[in-house]
Amino acid sequence: MKKTVTLLLPENFDIDAITQKNPFGFYGQGLKKEMAQFIISELLHSRARHHKEMEAQETPFAPLHSKYLKKVVHNYDQYLNFLIKEKILLTDNHFIPGEKCRGYCLNAPYNGSKLIRKEVSGFILKRALRKRAVERKAETKQQMRGYAYLEKWWIAGKLKIDQEAALEWIEKYREQKLQSLAAKKRVQKRAFKIEIIQNTAEDFKQLVCAINEGSRYYGFSGRGHRFYNPISNLPKGLRAFLKYEGKNLLGADVKNSQPFLSLVMLQPWFWKRKVGNKFGKMCLEALDKKMYEEYKRKGIINHIISYHYFTRKSRTS
Repeated sequence: MKKTVTLLLPENFDIDAITQKNPFGFYGQGLKKEMAQFIISELLHSRARHHKEMEAQETPFAPLHSKYLKKVVHNYDQYLNFLIKEKILLTDNHFIPGEKCRGYCLNAPYNGSKLIRKEVSGFILKRALRKRAVERKAETKQQMRGYAYLEKWWIAGKLKIDQEAALEWIEKYREQKLQSLAAKKRVQKRAFKIEIIQNTAEDFKQLVCAINEGSRYYGFSGRGHRFYNPISNLPKGLRAFLKYEGKNLLGADVKNSQPFLSLVMLQPWFWKRKVGNKFGKMCLEALDKKMYEEYKRKGIINHIISYHYFTRKSRTS
Protein backbone atom coordinates (compact mmCIF):
# COMPACT_ATOMS: atom_id res chain seq x y z
CA MET A 1 0.00 0.00 0.00
CA LYS A 2 1.43 3.36 -1.04
CA LYS A 3 1.93 6.05 1.58
CA THR A 4 -0.57 8.92 1.52
CA VAL A 5 0.86 12.10 0.02
CA THR A 6 -0.27 15.29 1.75
CA LEU A 7 0.15 19.06 1.48
CA LEU A 8 0.48 21.51 4.35
CA LEU A 9 -1.91 24.47 4.10
CA PRO A 10 -3.38 27.30 6.20
CA GLU A 11 -6.78 26.29 7.53
CA ASN A 12 -8.43 29.35 5.93
CA PHE A 13 -6.75 28.99 2.52
CA ASP A 14 -9.59 28.52 -0.01
CA ILE A 15 -8.10 28.04 -3.46
CA ASP A 16 -11.58 27.96 -5.07
CA ALA A 17 -12.50 31.40 -3.71
CA ILE A 18 -9.12 32.81 -4.76
CA THR A 19 -9.29 31.57 -8.35
CA GLN A 20 -12.89 32.80 -8.74
CA LYS A 21 -11.74 36.37 -8.10
CA ASN A 22 -9.39 36.27 -11.08
CA PRO A 23 -10.34 33.22 -13.19
CA PHE A 24 -8.66 34.46 -16.37
CA GLY A 25 -5.43 35.25 -14.55
CA PHE A 26 -5.40 31.68 -13.25
CA TYR A 27 -7.07 29.38 -15.75
CA GLY A 28 -6.04 31.64 -18.63
CA GLN A 29 -2.43 30.69 -17.88
CA GLY A 30 -3.29 26.99 -17.74
CA LEU A 31 -2.64 26.78 -14.00
CA LYS A 32 -3.97 24.01 -11.74
CA LYS A 33 -5.34 24.47 -8.23
CA GLU A 34 -3.40 21.65 -6.60
CA MET A 35 -0.12 22.94 -7.99
CA ALA A 36 -0.82 26.34 -6.39
CA GLN A 37 -1.47 24.56 -3.11
CA PHE A 38 1.83 22.73 -3.50
CA ILE A 39 3.70 26.06 -3.73
CA ILE A 40 2.06 27.20 -0.47
CA SER A 41 2.88 23.86 1.17
CA GLU A 42 6.54 24.09 0.16
CA LEU A 43 6.75 27.57 1.66
CA LEU A 44 5.30 26.35 4.97
CA HIS A 45 7.72 23.42 5.12
CA SER A 46 10.60 25.80 4.39
CA ARG A 47 9.39 28.16 7.13
CA ALA A 48 9.45 25.32 9.65
CA ARG A 49 12.96 24.21 8.63
CA HIS A 50 14.40 27.75 8.69
CA HIS A 51 12.60 29.19 11.71
CA LYS A 52 15.84 29.61 13.68
CA GLU A 53 17.58 31.63 10.97
CA MET A 54 14.43 33.67 10.37
CA GLU A 55 14.14 34.46 14.07
CA ALA A 56 17.81 35.46 14.27
CA GLN A 57 17.45 37.73 11.23
CA GLU A 58 14.05 39.01 12.41
CA THR A 59 12.49 38.32 9.02
CA PRO A 60 9.18 36.67 8.08
CA PHE A 61 10.56 35.57 4.70
CA ALA A 62 11.48 31.92 4.17
CA PRO A 63 13.56 30.76 1.18
CA LEU A 64 12.06 28.87 -1.75
CA HIS A 65 14.53 26.93 -3.90
CA SER A 66 13.60 27.11 -7.58
CA LYS A 67 15.70 24.00 -8.28
CA TYR A 68 13.37 21.82 -6.21
CA LEU A 69 10.15 23.59 -7.18
CA LYS A 70 10.91 23.08 -10.86
CA LYS A 71 11.27 19.33 -10.40
CA VAL A 72 7.61 19.17 -9.42
CA VAL A 73 6.10 22.21 -11.18
CA HIS A 74 7.96 23.20 -14.34
CA ASN A 75 6.17 26.60 -14.53
CA TYR A 76 6.38 27.32 -10.79
CA ASP A 77 7.20 30.98 -11.50
CA GLN A 78 3.73 31.51 -12.99
CA TYR A 79 2.14 30.25 -9.78
CA LEU A 80 4.36 32.50 -7.67
CA ASN A 81 3.49 35.49 -9.84
CA PHE A 82 -0.24 34.75 -9.52
CA LEU A 83 -0.07 34.28 -5.73
CA ILE A 84 1.88 37.54 -5.33
CA LYS A 85 -0.47 39.43 -7.65
CA GLU A 86 -3.48 38.19 -5.65
CA LYS A 87 -1.67 39.26 -2.43
CA ILE A 88 -1.60 35.71 -1.07
CA LEU A 89 2.20 35.87 -0.85
CA LEU A 90 4.72 38.62 -0.20
CA THR A 91 8.35 38.52 -1.31
CA ASP A 92 11.53 40.29 -0.25
CA ASN A 93 12.62 40.05 -3.92
CA HIS A 94 16.19 39.65 -2.66
CA PHE A 95 18.25 37.19 -4.66
CA ILE A 96 22.01 36.60 -4.64
CA PRO A 97 23.20 33.86 -7.06
CA GLY A 98 24.73 30.97 -5.13
CA GLU A 99 24.11 32.63 -1.77
CA LYS A 100 20.49 33.60 -1.18
CA CYS A 101 17.16 32.52 -2.64
CA ARG A 102 14.24 34.91 -2.82
CA GLY A 103 12.23 34.93 0.38
CA TYR A 104 8.46 34.58 0.59
CA CYS A 105 5.84 34.72 3.31
CA LEU A 106 2.07 34.43 3.57
CA ASN A 107 0.09 37.63 3.64
CA ALA A 108 -2.89 38.34 5.92
CA PRO A 109 -5.29 36.69 6.62
CA TYR A 110 -3.31 33.48 5.99
CA ASN A 111 -0.24 34.42 8.00
CA GLY A 112 -0.58 33.24 11.59
CA SER A 113 -3.30 30.72 10.73
CA LYS A 114 -3.61 27.17 12.00
CA LEU A 115 -2.14 24.62 9.59
CA ILE A 116 -3.87 21.51 8.29
CA ARG A 117 -2.92 18.52 6.11
CA LYS A 118 -4.67 17.93 2.80
CA GLU A 119 -4.33 14.70 0.86
CA VAL A 120 -3.12 15.05 -2.72
CA SER A 121 -5.73 13.70 -5.15
CA GLY A 122 -4.28 14.67 -8.55
CA PHE A 123 -2.32 11.94 -10.30
CA ILE A 124 0.19 14.32 -11.91
CA LEU A 125 1.21 16.03 -8.65
CA LYS A 126 1.21 12.76 -6.72
CA ARG A 127 3.51 11.17 -9.28
CA ALA A 128 5.84 14.20 -9.33
CA LEU A 129 6.12 14.26 -5.52
CA ARG A 130 6.86 10.54 -5.33
CA LYS A 131 9.48 10.90 -8.05
CA ARG A 132 11.12 13.75 -6.14
CA ALA A 133 11.07 11.66 -2.95
CA VAL A 134 12.96 8.88 -4.76
CA GLU A 135 15.50 11.40 -6.09
CA ARG A 136 16.01 12.88 -2.62
CA LYS A 137 16.57 9.41 -1.20
CA ALA A 138 19.23 8.75 -3.85
CA GLU A 139 20.87 12.13 -3.16
CA THR A 140 20.92 11.41 0.57
CA LYS A 141 22.43 7.97 -0.04
CA GLN A 142 25.21 9.52 -2.14
CA GLN A 143 25.78 12.30 0.39
CA MET A 144 25.96 9.94 3.36
CA ARG A 145 28.59 7.58 1.98
CA GLY A 146 31.15 7.00 4.69
CA TYR A 147 28.86 8.35 7.41
CA ALA A 148 27.01 5.19 8.43
CA TYR A 149 27.70 6.01 12.09
CA LEU A 150 25.43 9.07 11.71
CA GLU A 151 22.84 7.63 9.34
CA LYS A 152 22.08 4.41 11.24
CA TRP A 153 20.06 6.25 13.89
CA TRP A 154 17.64 7.51 11.24
CA ILE A 155 17.44 4.32 9.17
CA ALA A 156 16.47 2.28 12.25
CA GLY A 157 13.25 4.29 12.63
CA LYS A 158 13.41 3.97 16.41
CA LEU A 159 13.62 7.69 17.14
CA LYS A 160 10.23 9.07 18.21
CA ILE A 161 8.87 11.99 20.16
CA ASP A 162 6.13 11.95 22.79
CA GLN A 163 3.65 13.75 20.57
CA GLU A 164 0.97 14.35 23.21
CA ALA A 165 3.44 15.92 25.65
CA ALA A 166 5.18 17.86 22.86
CA LEU A 167 1.92 19.38 21.58
CA GLU A 168 0.97 20.34 25.14
CA TRP A 169 4.35 22.09 25.52
CA ILE A 170 3.76 23.95 22.23
CA GLU A 171 0.37 25.25 23.39
CA LYS A 172 1.91 26.47 26.66
CA TYR A 173 4.70 28.12 24.65
CA ARG A 174 2.13 29.88 22.47
CA GLU A 175 0.08 31.03 25.47
CA GLN A 176 3.09 32.32 27.41
CA LYS A 177 4.43 34.25 24.41
CA LEU A 178 1.05 35.84 23.70
CA GLN A 179 0.52 36.75 27.37
CA SER A 180 4.00 38.27 27.58
CA LEU A 181 3.31 40.36 24.47
CA ALA A 182 -0.13 41.43 25.75
CA ALA A 183 1.42 42.60 29.04
CA LYS A 184 3.58 45.14 27.19
CA LYS A 185 1.82 48.48 26.76
CA ARG A 186 3.89 49.84 23.90
CA VAL A 187 4.77 47.38 21.17
CA GLN A 188 5.60 48.26 17.58
CA LYS A 189 3.89 46.04 14.98
CA ARG A 190 1.91 44.16 17.63
CA ALA A 191 -0.30 42.34 15.09
CA PHE A 192 2.76 41.21 13.13
CA LYS A 193 4.44 39.85 16.27
CA ILE A 194 1.29 37.94 17.19
CA GLU A 195 1.38 36.33 13.74
CA ILE A 196 5.01 35.34 14.25
CA ILE A 197 4.17 33.66 17.58
CA GLN A 198 1.30 31.77 15.97
CA ASN A 199 3.47 30.74 13.01
CA THR A 200 6.27 29.50 15.26
CA ALA A 201 3.87 27.36 17.30
CA GLU A 202 2.41 25.83 14.12
CA ASP A 203 5.91 25.23 12.74
CA PHE A 204 6.89 23.39 15.92
CA LYS A 205 3.88 21.11 15.45
CA GLN A 206 5.04 20.21 11.95
CA LEU A 207 8.55 19.42 13.18
CA VAL A 208 7.11 17.08 15.80
CA CYS A 209 4.93 15.34 13.21
CA ALA A 210 7.88 15.01 10.83
CA ILE A 211 9.88 13.02 13.38
CA ASN A 212 7.06 10.58 14.17
CA GLU A 213 6.23 10.17 10.48
CA GLY A 214 9.78 9.02 9.85
CA SER A 215 11.14 12.09 8.07
CA ARG A 216 14.31 11.17 6.18
CA TYR A 217 15.40 14.71 5.34
CA TYR A 218 18.89 14.69 6.76
CA GLY A 219 22.34 15.32 5.33
CA PHE A 220 25.20 17.76 5.04
CA SER A 221 24.71 21.32 3.90
CA GLY A 222 26.74 24.48 3.37
CA ARG A 223 30.44 25.11 3.16
CA GLY A 224 30.76 24.30 6.85
CA HIS A 225 29.54 20.79 6.04
CA ARG A 226 27.11 20.83 8.96
CA PHE A 227 24.91 17.76 9.49
CA TYR A 228 21.23 18.72 9.48
CA ASN A 229 18.46 16.38 10.62
CA PRO A 230 14.89 16.52 12.01
CA ILE A 231 16.24 17.25 15.51
CA SER A 232 18.34 20.24 14.40
CA ASN A 233 15.35 22.57 14.16
CA LEU A 234 13.67 21.47 17.39
CA PRO A 235 13.84 24.00 20.24
CA LYS A 236 15.48 22.83 23.46
CA GLY A 237 12.12 22.47 25.21
CA LEU A 238 10.83 19.94 22.69
CA ARG A 239 13.99 17.86 22.63
CA ALA A 240 13.16 16.78 26.17
CA PHE A 241 10.35 14.61 24.72
CA LEU A 242 12.56 12.62 22.34
CA LYS A 243 12.79 8.87 22.84
CA TYR A 244 14.83 6.09 21.26
CA GLU A 245 13.39 2.59 21.50
CA GLY A 246 10.94 4.04 24.03
CA LYS A 247 13.72 5.29 26.31
CA ASN A 248 14.27 8.93 27.21
CA LEU A 249 17.30 10.69 25.75
CA LEU A 250 19.74 12.95 27.55
CA GLY A 251 21.39 16.01 26.05
CA ALA A 252 24.93 17.28 26.55
CA ASP A 253 26.08 20.77 25.61
CA VAL A 254 29.82 21.32 25.16
CA LYS A 255 30.59 24.98 25.83
CA ASN A 256 32.99 26.60 23.38
CA SER A 257 32.69 23.43 21.27
CA GLN A 258 34.08 25.02 18.11
CA PRO A 259 37.50 25.85 19.62
CA PHE A 260 37.50 22.40 21.24
CA LEU A 261 36.71 20.59 17.98
CA SER A 262 39.16 22.75 16.03
CA LEU A 263 42.04 21.20 18.00
CA VAL A 264 41.95 18.35 15.49
CA MET A 265 43.34 20.77 12.89
CA LEU A 266 46.53 21.03 14.91
CA GLN A 267 47.26 17.38 14.10
CA PRO A 268 49.35 16.69 10.93
CA TRP A 269 47.30 13.59 10.04
CA PHE A 270 44.14 15.72 9.68
CA TRP A 271 45.63 17.34 6.54
CA LYS A 272 46.96 14.14 4.94
CA ARG A 273 45.28 11.86 2.39
CA LYS A 274 42.43 9.63 3.46
CA VAL A 275 44.10 6.54 1.93
CA GLY A 276 46.37 5.02 4.55
CA ASN A 277 45.36 7.57 7.18
CA LYS A 278 45.07 5.72 10.47
CA PHE A 279 42.45 8.17 11.72
CA GLY A 280 40.27 7.61 8.64
CA LYS A 281 37.09 9.69 8.74
CA MET A 282 38.63 12.47 10.83
CA CYS A 283 40.85 13.80 8.04
CA LEU A 284 39.78 16.77 5.92
CA GLU A 285 39.56 14.78 2.68
CA ALA A 286 37.00 12.42 4.23
CA LEU A 287 35.00 15.23 5.84
CA ASP A 288 34.92 17.62 2.86
CA LYS A 289 36.63 16.40 -0.30
CA LYS A 290 35.90 19.60 -2.27
CA MET A 291 37.52 21.77 0.38
CA TYR A 292 40.50 19.41 0.59
CA GLU A 293 41.03 19.50 -3.19
CA GLU A 294 40.71 23.28 -3.26
CA TYR A 295 43.28 23.73 -0.47
CA LYS A 296 45.58 21.21 -2.11
CA ARG A 297 45.33 22.97 -5.47
CA LYS A 298 46.24 26.30 -3.85
CA GLY A 299 49.19 24.73 -2.03
CA ILE A 300 47.69 25.42 1.39
CA ILE A 301 47.83 21.74 2.44
CA ASN A 302 51.58 21.49 1.81
CA HIS A 303 52.22 24.70 3.76
CA ILE A 304 50.23 23.45 6.75
CA ILE A 305 51.94 20.05 6.80
CA SER A 306 55.35 21.73 6.50
CA TYR A 307 54.45 24.05 9.37
CA HIS A 308 53.52 21.08 11.58
CA TYR A 309 56.73 19.26 10.62
CA PHE A 310 59.07 22.14 11.46
CA THR A 311 57.14 23.05 14.62
CA ARG A 312 57.40 19.51 15.97
CA LYS A 313 61.06 19.29 14.95
CA SER A 314 61.91 22.52 16.81
CA ARG A 315 60.19 21.19 19.94
CA THR A 316 62.24 17.97 19.96
CA SER A 317 65.56 19.60 19.13
